[in-house]
Amino acid sequence: MIEAVPLLKKQRALYEVPRGMERFQAYLDLMIDGHPERLPTLPLQALNPMAREHVAERLDELIAAGADGWLQDFAAELNARLPDRPDRKICWVMVDDVKGGWTHRYLNDASARFNQAKYHLDWIPVMLWVSEDIKQENLRRSAFSNAFRHFYMLQHGAPETLQQMLDQEGQAQRFAEIPLTFSAEELEYTSEVLRPHLQSTHFPTLFTCMYGDHIAEKVGYPPQGLSDLAGFEWSLAQALKQHI
Repeated sequence: MIEAVPLLKKQRALYEVPRGMERFQAYLDLMIDGHPERLPTLPLQALNPMAREHVAERLDELIAAGADGWLQDFAAELNARLPDRPDRKICWVMVDDVKGGWTHRYLNDASARFNQAKYHLDWIPVMLWVSEDIKQENLRRSAFSNAFRHFYMLQHGAPETLQQMLDQEGQAQRFAEIPLTFSAEELEYTSEVLRPHLQSTHFPTLFTCMYGDHIAEKVGYPPQGLSDLAGFEWSLAQALKQHI
């Protein structure tokens, strides 16, 4: 069973503490959440405790919109669509990709998608990006793709090759009903570029193949001639074909 845990107000309360060591200690206390041996309990590693007012404002917007209530509804739907799964808790985690000096949007995104072993096994943390608009449908897609990916990885293990990444992400996007945006011509071109790299385990190459040249070049990875999010688009197209 998937249990939705409302954590937005706890994250918002952190930003009422003055910036500095006092707030950082409050962040550590929040992560520990009363654990008797002071071990991390809540999956809030991606939260920036030193973020400025824009993060608090976005949390206020999410709380006012009822995002924690949406998550309760999403969890109920997930339990109906993913029965007989191990018990897990799902929560929102606010991530500052606007002014967060220690956060790169897409490197963090890749880590969450392909290296979930670093996160708490009994949690499904769903990252909310400060730069993105608050739309219920987008949050639903994030929650659904994250939940599917979590259980897919339990069954198949963390992906190591490009082919394994594509398989995982295509199925996760299909489950979350994410729309396909590439044309048939763009998909055919993308297929030609990806094909030589399907068994690669070289992370810079994998990153570029999934996220595209524009995003990859920002972190110093070589281009492959791919549009933004090309690997994700191609993987979704393949997953949709398999379920026609």
